[in-house]
Amino acid sequence: MLRISCWSSSIWVMGWCLGWFALWGQSALAGVVISSFEEGSLATNLSADSAFEGLPGAASQFRSGAVTFQNDGVFFGGSSWSGFGYSRRAVPGVGQQMYNNSNDLIARPGSGEGGSATWAVVGGGGIMTADAGYRFGSLSLTSTLYSWNSMTLGDPFAGPALGNGRGTGRFDGQDDFFTVRFTNTANAQFMDFHLADFRGATDYVVGAWQTFDLSLLSASQLSLSFLGSRETNYTPPPDPPEYFLDTPSYVALDNISVVSVPEPGSLLLATAGSLCALRIRLRLTVKR
Repeated sequence: MLRISCWSSSIWVMGWCLGWFALWGQSALAGVVISSFEEGSLATNLSADSAFEGLPGAASQFRSGAVTFQNDGVFFGGSSWSGFGYSRRAVPGVGQQMYNNSNDLIARPGSGEGGSATWAVVGGGGIMTADAGYRFGSLSLTSTLYSWNSMTLGDPFAGPALGNGRGTGRFDGQDDFFTVRFTNTANAQFMDFHLADFRGATDYVVGAWQTFDLSLLSASQLSLSFLGSRETNYTPPPDPPEYFLDTPSYVALDNISVVSVPEPGSLLLATAGSLCALRIRLRLTVKR
């Protein structure tokens, strides 16, 4: 009886392993893909200390790793842009240390994560889409030089440096914050990362690369938007107020990871293997 019991247990373990090996094998083959923005197809568009802000007046997109990034093109006479761009602009020009939007494409550390040459920048908001069969895992992010200068030093448009009780608009008199929101476009669930926050026990402005885990959203497409405590109402009465964010709405991103998702067929195979092994074990247990 002891030999039969051990043999049946071995059969169960073997069946379980075979079933889940198929699932693991598919995931391991695809694995994790990193968008590092170092591809030669992107680098050919950049010279030293330059950036890609999109095609003037036209929507466009570009790829890195297994992700497609949308760009809405330059508008307002070329002085502003929205969506995703990528950059290796690291040195501010003379007199550009503070209020100058050419610094919107400079990551606060002056390079990509780990000193890499190229990184992505989001202006105003944007959408990034993983290839079929992938979900977003994690990414690294930091403030751009323009936003960081505005938040720590103040600027003529956004007002003085962020601090306690300096909110405006709907947040008049409240403690300041500046947040980038990642929203799963499939179900509207979101996660927030605070690039600056003066509402808690520790006041801070992010000025170095930090890792942010987005895997809980299980998202294949993410939209990015910005929230903050510095707002201005540009709608005169008697119309209801319509607030716009004053803090420069930019964030630098790098090393965006996407993780492969098993196909339903692999899940079915793994489950069937486990159930088959369990059935064999039960039959042997009854005969014993």
